[in-house]
Amino acid sequence: MMIDVARGLTYAEEQGVVHRDIKPENMMLDHAGNVKICDLGIAHTIREGPWRNTARGVFGSPHYIAPEQARGQTTDHRADIYSLGASFYRILAGKTLFAGGSARELIIKHINETPTPIAEAEPALPQSLCKVIDKCLAKDLFSRYQSAGKVAEDLGQALQQVHEAKQAKEARERAGRSRKRRKGPRLALKIIVLLAVVASGTLAFFAVQHPEETRQVMDTVVQWISARMESGSGG
Repeated sequence: MMIDVARGLTYAEEQGVVHRDIKPENMMLDHAGNVKICDLGIAHTIREGPWRNTARGVFGSPHYIAPEQARGQTTDHRADIYSLGASFYRILAGKTLFAGGSARELIIKHINETPTPIAEAEPALPQSLCKVIDKCLAKDLFSRYQSAGKVAEDLGQALQQVHEAKQAKEARERAGRSRKRRKGPRLALKIIVLLAVVASGTLAFFAVQHPEETRQVMDTVVQWISARMESGSGG
């Protein structure tokens, strides 16, 4: 989902379009499971010239608005990248960057305050993914991602690392379960050896007195040990 939205913004950027209202509510799933960006009602094209909010009021959703957009300054695709980061924060952390009683209060917080890092808001998230979101949310334009394409690229790498880490964890868990299954047969074999040592003197005496019975007993023991060993190697 996250990569789909970043790619969508990459296309908009290539067309010179600034969406100016990126938020979770404007990310829609199609029938094939792809995420599409919708609601271009306040979108602006670079061809129309620089856009300043002060000319017609402040546009955008207060929970996701970029600082420069909130100030009424000229905006470009990097404002959408900030809003993208704010949207990802909301989706992954389960809360918005800031809480406030009014749109004005929220807008001022986007301009002046630093949100709780997503790594603290949701400690279970991998560090590589947190770094991508933190960079999207940089208040300084030149510290922020300069293109949505780079966001998509870094998200792909971060999610690949998550996938590899998950696979490694599952492999360790499988190996641990396998070791536990093998522990039983090994313990049984140790007990057999110990009993054999203890009984060796008695068995030697018994063998002299009852050779045929001794042979039958030994055959049974050998078959049992072989069966246990095969069970242990197969588990």
